Amino acid sequence: MSGQTGERFVPRMPAPESDGVPALDGWGFEDSGLQVTADGHVTMAGSRYPLSGAVLPNLVPWISKILEVEVDPFEDHRSQYPPHVPEPVRKESFVADLRSVLPAERIVDRPEVRLRHGHGHTQEEIWAIRYGRIERVPDLVVYPESDQEAEQLVRAAAAHDAVLVPYGGGTNVSEALRCPTGEARMIVSVDMTRMNRIRWIDPRNYTACIEAGAMGRHITAVLEAHGFTMGHEPDSIELSTLGGWIATNAGGMKKNRYGNIGEIVQDVTAVTPEGKLE
Repeated sequence: MSGQTGERFVPRMPAPESDGVPALDGWGFEDSGLQVTADGHVTMAGSRYPLSGAVLPNLVPWISKILEVEVDPFEDHRSQYPPHVPEPVRKESFVADLRSVLPAERIVDRPEVRLRHGHGHTQEEIWAIRYGRIERVPDLVVYPESDQEAEQLVRAAAAHDAVLVPYGGGTNVSEALRCPTGEARMIVSVDMTRMNRIRWIDPRNYTACIEAGAMGRHITAVLEAHGFTMGHEPDSIELSTLGGWIATNAGGMKKNRYGNIGEIVQDVTAVTPEGKLE
């Protein structure tokens, strides 16, 4: 990182919902997306990006040329989202233990929430939720807010032989969110978005302590406000998290200068069934 020198301080993080609602049936946000105009051109809806509102008359002809397929911009493939959501597997003794760890509002079994935590944004997954179905999704979604709650969740899952799947931004280019169709155990998605804080920035040593659920766009904005950069910019930076970058050993567009995430991270605290690793 680069920036001013001084004592370690705690920056203010933006609220997760302050900068838009993520789209449920595709990449990006609800207020943005490509639309077809009356004359068959393409435009970007919303006001989020510099491209928003611009008309792109050459996009459809370019796609037709590259794919060597005639593309009709008015051909309508209406989404069937949401698809059927499989019934959850329940292990009541495990659920009872979860209730002793987390409040009821942070233990969610609504079908649409379970569905969103069971897929990412690969082409195959988006097709499945729009026009097909997903055979297996998490049976429950939980939202820890602290290291202590994460440790208790892991201990409870180990005691009851349940499966925990960490969930960050849900981009899932590594397909780590896919639930095996033959998995008979209860699958719980551990949504990390409430552990999204930059705990401190140390301008003297050019380091920061950041929780796993912090979104790339929030990390970037907060660091920039204080004159710093992490130097890690994957294509998914708007919607992916620090924990996801570390778990997948992610690379970024500035890796030749700053390195991949493994070269930027100095320390990690991880919770495993065998205990905490630091």
